[in-house]
Amino acid sequence: MKETIVASYYYLLYHTLRHSLAASDFEAHMECMRQQQKAVQGEKVLQILEQLQQGREDQASLPSIRKALDILGIMPENDADSLRRLSSVFCYIELEQRYERQAVYDFAELSERAIFPKEEQAELSADPQAYVQKFVSSLNRLWKREDLSFEAFFAKLKNTVEHYAWCIASGSKSSHQYVPVSEQCSMLGALAAALSSERMEDSGRMTLVVGDLSGIQRYIFDIAQTGAGSVAKRLRARSFFLSALSDIISHRIVHRFGLPLSNIVMSSGGKFYILLPGGTATLQELERLQKELDHWFLEQYHGEIACNLAGEVIVADDLTHMDKIMERLNLTLRQRKMNPLLQGLTTGECWDTNNWLVQQQETGRRCSVCKKFAVDEGELCKHCRFDEEMGQRLVRARYFVYRYPSQRGLPVVDGYSVEAVESPPAYEDSIYLVYRLNSPAVDTDDRLPMVTKYAANYIPVADENGCPHCLAKDDAHDPVRPGAPLQFECIAESAIGAKQLAYLKADVDYLGSVFVFGLNRDGQAVQLQQIAVLSKMLDLFFSGWVHRIISEKYRRVYTVFSGGDDLLLIGAWDEIVHLAQELHLRFREFVGDNPNLTLSAGITFCKSHQPVARQAAVAEEELDRAKESPSRTRPEGRNQVSVLQQAMNWEQFAEFCEEAKRLAVMWEQKQVTSAFLYRLLDYAEMYRTYEAGDTQGLRFYPKLSYDIARNLSDEKDKEVRIWAQRFLTIQEDHPFLTLRPLIQMSRLYRLNDVIGKEEM
Repeated sequence: MKETIVASYYYLLYHTLRHSLAASDFEAHMECMRQQQKAVQGEKVLQILEQLQQGREDQASLPSIRKALDILGIMPENDADSLRRLSSVFCYIELEQRYERQAVYDFAELSERAIFPKEEQAELSADPQAYVQKFVSSLNRLWKREDLSFEAFFAKLKNTVEHYAWCIASGSKSSHQYVPVSEQCSMLGALAAALSSERMEDSGRMTLVVGDLSGIQRYIFDIAQTGAGSVAKRLRARSFFLSALSDIISHRIVHRFGLPLSNIVMSSGGKFYILLPGGTATLQELERLQKELDHWFLEQYHGEIACNLAGEVIVADDLTHMDKIMERLNLTLRQRKMNPLLQGLTTGECWDTNNWLVQQQETGRRCSVCKKFAVDEGELCKHCRFDEEMGQRLVRARYFVYRYPSQRGLPVVDGYSVEAVESPPAYEDSIYLVYRLNSPAVDTDDRLPMVTKYAANYIPVADENGCPHCLAKDDAHDPVRPGAPLQFECIAESAIGAKQLAYLKADVDYLGSVFVFGLNRDGQAVQLQQIAVLSKMLDLFFSGWVHRIISEKYRRVYTVFSGGDDLLLIGAWDEIVHLAQELHLRFREFVGDNPNLTLSAGITFCKSHQPVARQAAVAEEELDRAKESPSRTRPEGRNQVSVLQQAMNWEQFAEFCEEAKRLAVMWEQKQVTSAFLYRLLDYAEMYRTYEAGDTQGLRFYPKLSYDIARNLSDEKDKEVRIWAQRFLTIQEDHPFLTLRPLIQMSRLYRLNDVIGKEEM
């Protein structure tokens, strides 16, 4: 089985290297493969590859690999002429608007910077042959190692291939030009592993499984206001836990079926997809897993969070029409989510009322923080104790370590555990996966199954001098020390103008339609690996690029979560406003300015002591307003940002912020008075009555004209007069419609603290 998995994974890469390397270099690579005798029998892997090349099927494993190749339409012998740069998958997305532009990636190692495509005609900045040589050198070092288990060897092999081959197109067919060699290898390996499994049925049926955590945001934000620093600590602990929980549930499923982790074909944002062998029997096993999970979530978390599983039985041909399969699978998942925890609340077809009530522990005391779970010792329940401990560790964590069986770190489900550590752990048999965060895990000399994981987990910390705000306070009881996480109050105090926080909530528009219909361009069949590429590239942007830009440029922004296709950030209000604009511009660049892929966002401002759950809900309301509010330029909504209860397109938002800055300066220098702004708001109300059909509202025009002529006639008032005269219009998209939020925004920019006490 091990050699079959490796040979199927390596097949396309074998052909790519065979035709990209000099004969002597390729033979040297084959010799390195033959030297591997511990993790896998390298000689046997080569035999399988050569027999596939020759069309022979002498070994029992070959039919499953050959069938996998046929299903995926992989014929590398037709693409042996040269290396091809990977085309951007986003250039193939079409919904309502036609898109013809082509963009490609340079030959470069995977990083947060490399994921932005270039024009197809752009010159290469890397020599393809030198790039392949570096790739092969890394592979050769791995094949020569004799100290690795199979799990560690295969994890490192997959990680190396993803690091280098992510930018190499897997073929010349249009559907393969935007699928990288790394993804085609992964899908080929997953398919061959399923087809050669003992659980595979003679009918050739397989099952595509989707798992989805529900209750994520409610659980993250359901945190009491427990004192300075504690809320931020619990936020990062809970965000980490839910991500690790989703990982572990998917790991448990593939382990139950005796498959490698590579059969998890997609995973991000608390949702995963797994390819499993078998049909009816697999669905029955899935139901047993669902029942176990439902009972565990009820017992451990009183049903506040749940994992919903759904499966769709497929045959080989279905894998080339995945748009229809995904539509059916997600419909089944929605039906499952309408009855959460059902398996844990029923026995057979009857309700099990014994599970309807939470069993109290003997102490009878509730946690002093969450007020929900029983306390076994001290004042905190086990979940809040974990939040405290993990929240501290995550500040410096560089590795996530997954173990089975083990109780070390955080015990999760059925003997699985996870731990966040600053240094790589010593080798243990129980460690089956290690994530190295935001740093390539290639050519490491450890014995661990270590892979690269891009995760947006930046936390603002005090510099070597400590927190300036705490140092300036005479009554600071617990000042933030150098290198310690900044409290929300400290972050707010660092803002220019008003000392406030801002919450930014953003996600990709119409993403469900993009996954189901977007790749079905001109009626082309959609394959599973194509959907996987789309999912993984989006996650690289929201997990990798967002983390990099915050950690390098917006260091007063706290990451609550960012991954998959959405994010929630909390930071100094001025940095959040700038970050939102850069996020939009860089997302456009990332997707090649495809109008079918857009971003919407909601921004809300608040004092640092405001409850996180409430402000997160307000940010969600602003995001909904951005998506649903029609405007003259966006009659269907979306591709907008909503701030201070006003939706506008991104270009208008940039102009809105600049105008708010100019107004703040004029206001601060007393060129414009608060009384005049109040009168403008009265005129704006008149205009709204006119818009509603009352012609009396047109009185705003002569009143405003008189006001400007009387109060802004001097030469020193010229700038304000020009600004005020823009309101003398009855155009459809009237500037009065954004006047109130404009004034509120300008108050944030003002440097005079007194204006924070004004009401506008």
